[in-house]
This record gives sequence, C-alpha cells and structure tokens, in this order.
Amino acid sequence: MGIRKIIYSFLLYLLLWGGGGTLYPFENTLVLGRGDKWRNFTNLDNVRIVKGKFADYDLVLRDAEYRASENTDLLLHFNNSGFSDVTGHYRIKSQDIVFSSRYYRYGGGSGGFLKRYTSLELVPSSNSLFWPGNLWGDFSIEFWLYPANLEDGEKIIFWTDVVESSGKVFYQQLKCYIEKRHLKWEFINFFISPDFKSRVVMEGLSGLIPRTWSHHLLRFDSSSGLFEYLVNGRIEDVKYVTKTGREGSDVIVPYMAGKAPANILIGKGFTGFLDEFRIIRSFVKKSNLKRFDNRTGVAVSSIIDMGYSDTRILKIDGIYDKPSDSDIYFYYRVSNKLTNSKNLSVKWVRFFPGDKFSNVKGRYLQLRLEFFPNGRRTESPRVSQLSIVYEPKLPPPPPVGVYAIAGDGEVHLYWKLVNESSVRGYLIYYGDSPGNYLGTGAKEGDSPIDVGNVDNFEITGLENGRLYSFSVVAYDDATPRHLSNFSKEVTARPSRIER
Repeated sequence: MGIRKIIYSFLLYLLLWGGGGTLYPFENTLVLGRGDKWRNFTNLDNVRIVKGKFADYDLVLRDAEYRASENTDLLLHFNNSGFSDVTGHYRIKSQDIVFSSRYYRYGGGSGGFLKRYTSLELVPSSNSLFWPGNLWGDFSIEFWLYPANLEDGEKIIFWTDVVESSGKVFYQQLKCYIEKRHLKWEFINFFISPDFKSRVVMEGLSGLIPRTWSHHLLRFDSSSGLFEYLVNGRIEDVKYVTKTGREGSDVIVPYMAGKAPANILIGKGFTGFLDEFRIIRSFVKKSNLKRFDNRTGVAVSSIIDMGYSDTRILKIDGIYDKPSDSDIYFYYRVSNKLTNSKNLSVKWVRFFPGDKFSNVKGRYLQLRLEFFPNGRRTESPRVSQLSIVYEPKLPPPPPVGVYAIAGDGEVHLYWKLVNESSVRGYLIYYGDSPGNYLGTGAKEGDSPIDVGNVDNFEITGLENGRLYSFSVVAYDDATPRHLSNFSKEVTARPSRIER
C-alpha cells in the first residue's frame, strides 16, 4: 500500500472512530412527494393529490366540490372520464360526452357537450326522487354551466313521463333550456294539482355570457311553496307554488305520477361544459361560489421509522409555492417511542423548511401540513416535495480482543473497550453450546449479564467440566439503547484446580 493510501486510511479512521466521538455517518436524505405520489401521507383532510409542475404529484387544497350527504339524490363531479353518480341512485345508460381537464370549475375536470352529438342519459333507481310514486318535499337543483354558443333550444335538463288518470293522458315534464341567451325552466304538470294541469316557469334576468362559468341554483321550500331561481348567488326569479300562486295558500308539491320510471337527459343539444351537477332533498340556503371553502386543509404523514433511536434530524427542506396570500404551516414531531396505539404522544412543533434544527433527535418522525387558501379563496398553496436530512445514530461496533480464562466453577472474561464516548456498558451472553446464549445458573444472573462499563468480568457458579460459550455486546446511551453485534465467540471449560 502506498504512503498516500496509508495516510488517507489513517485520517478516515480518526474521522469515524478516533477521538472518542459518537459515530454518526454522513448525512442521509429521505425525499417525500414527487414521484412517490405522497404515499407516506395517508391522512388527507380537505387536501388532494394532483399532477404537479414537475410532471410528478403535488399536494393542494381540495376544491369546494359538493359532498354527498344523506339528502343528496344525484351528484356528478365529471372529474374523470369514468365518472358516475356518487350516490348510486342513478345509472348512466349512455354517455358520449367528452371529459375536459382544461375547462372545469372544481375537481380538475368537467363534462363537455357538443350539440346534437353528445348527451348524458340517467336511469333512476327506486332510491331516487324520480322513481314513480315519490312525493317530493324540499329540493334544490344546482350546477355550473359554461356555454359556448347560446343557441335557442339547447337543453340542459330534460325529463318527461306519461301520466294516465281517469282515462286521460297527461305529460309530466321538467325542462331547463337556453332561450334568448337566458336559462329558462319549465315544470309542466310536475307539481301535483287536482287536474294535473299546472305549469310553472322560472327564468333568469341576467344574460348568459359565452365561454364563462356561471352557477345556477333552483330551490323549493315545501313548507311555504317558495320557489326561487338564483344565478351566481343572486335571486333572479321568485314564485310561490300554491293554489293561489301567493304566499300563505295551500302548497303544491312535486309528485312522480307515472307508472314506469322515465330517464333524465342532460345536455341534449347543448354545446359547452357542465360541472358539479347535483339534486338534493333540501332547500340550499347558500351555495359556495368560491373555488375553496374556509376549511383548513390538513395532510398528516404516517409515522416514518428512521431506523435507529436518537437519529439526528438536521433539517427538513421543501419545494412549495404560496401564490397570492395563501399559506402553509409545517409541523413535525419526533420520538424514540411509540404509544400502544402506534402514535406519537409528543407535541407538534412548527418549523420553516430549510431552517437547521438544533438537537432534534428520535427514531420515529411524523409530519403535518396545514393549507390555507388566499383571501379571495381562489388560490391554493402547493407542496411538491419534502426532503428530510438526517444522520442515523448507528449502534457501536462490537468489542474486540475477547478472551476467557477458566477457573474452579468460574470463567474470567477480558476484552478491549470500544473507543466511543456514547458507549455506556457491556452485556455478556453465555450458553452451553456454540451460538446458544440462553445460559442460566450463574450467580451473577441468567444470560445476558449487564456488567456495566468495564473491560473484564468474572462469572461464577458455573458447572465444572462443562464447556461454555461466551460473546460480549456493547451498548450506548440511546433510549432505547443500541446494541452492537456480537463479538467473536470464545469458549472455556471450568474445572477444579488442585492446590
């Protein structure tokens, strides 16, 4: 070996083993996010994973999509090409609409319609409002609309059924369509009346704007007969569906009077996009027209095992974006122990990505991110990657130079102390066959015997004539302590010594 290699080897020995220092290896980095789809973050509340700027995946706030409840009758998100009714009350019989990830209001996708070539047909089940024999109470219909052409007669919703009563045939219809750049609703014999001849028309005052999203809400209060149509949160038409057409009279409610269920057509002849279409069995008092609601988004990682207790966390860096006045709060908690429920009982500590930590140690690490939209609730913060920079505290090396001297019913063991300041003592393992360290009977205790921080120890109360095997293990000051590997095995046979 050349003199230069000898010098380099000596310097490396001093760096890693010399000076009585604790053995911390070079820095390691654990990367979360990006290509792993944030698999460590198993608990997401109001947060979703989306395609990111690096063609990987980012964490962002969840859009303020409608959420299904026990009152929801129909809910279509259009977030992907394989969409379905979230409630399961309606089956999609046919759909040739186009999924769009470019034009959408919420959730990353919308349904695209192209005049007479596309439509969506829904088949109601017995759990739906449109099943024959159902008497409705409160209800609301709402959706987001992005019209392209605004041609008269473009249908957004169309439902019709045949009703036979007293030998006469009537039609029940619900129509929502475009007329003179406005949205118009017609309910023909939809609200039950003695002669099945009722017609209720609701129409918006504001003209629709091509290639612009607008929110539409139709709501009915069955206790008063109040019927309202709102566009972008503004009331544009009000009626009372009562016998007199005025407040205070007997209310007329919808009743599905047909004998067989009729399908619902959505987007027949329409050109444009629809998003977040729902029917709900309640009077919606206020719709959320912002992209994000006021709820804080929370993403919590699973517990990350760093491998060794007292692992030193140097810093946690991140790639993230906080547009406008949106914000993200970052937290960590770290401990050497898990509770019985596999959780960490220590408190969360807020940190700022990139800042160096001081004396942050532990085996188990958990991260928490809190997401806040900007003041207008139009922008979300975005996290693309988190990097944990750490130094694992490895176990000490095993002691060397182990040898044994047998005596009368005893064996005296000797070894060389491990040159690390973190070493706090040694364990002696013994047994009556090679590699079997389950020995019992020694006066000092069963295997292993904790002998403290010494370089030799005498074990007594052993059986003369029996061959014993021994190995020594070092342990450090970590909690729980790290154990070295076993030293080389030595054997000794106690015997009576003639004096």
